[in-house]
Amino acid sequence: MLAILEGVRAYNDPGLQQHACAALHIIAKNVDNREKIVAVGGIRVVLAAMPANDSEAGIQEAGCWILAYLACNTDNQTVIATVGGISVVKAAMTAHTGLVGVQRPGCQALANLALNNVDNETAIVAAGGIPWRWQR
Repeated sequence: MLAILEGVRAYNDPGLQQHACAALHIIAKNVDNREKIVAVGGIRVVLAAMPANDSEAGIQEAGCWILAYLACNTDNQTVIATVGGISVVKAAMTAHTGLVGVQRPGCQALANLALNNVDNETAIVAAGGIPWRWQR
C-alpha cells in the first residue's frame, strides 16, 4: 500500500496515478485497510492527486470512491473536510458533470462526509455541494 501511495506522490504521470488510485479504491473497500491508508498519509495523497489531474475522469472517480470509503469513519470525516476534501470532491463533480462514474462516488463521498456530522453538512451546503432544492 505504501508503494502505491509513493507512486502517486513521486510521479507526475496521469496514467500511473490513475492505476494507483484505482488500486487504492479496491484496497479501501476493506475496513482494516482504510486505517492503514490513513496512517500512511493516504488522505493527503489522494487530495493532492485529484486537483493535479482534474481533467482525468478515472482519477476523479477513484479518488471520490477512496474518500467515500475513508469518510465512513468519523475521525476521517473531520480530517478530509479540514484538508479541503469537500472542495476537491465538488471540483471533480463540477469538472465531470456528465459522467455518472464521477457523479456517483462524488455524491457518496459527500453523503458519507455529512453523515452524523453537522459541521461537514454545513460546509458542504456552504460550498454549493447540495443544490438549494435538496436542503432541509
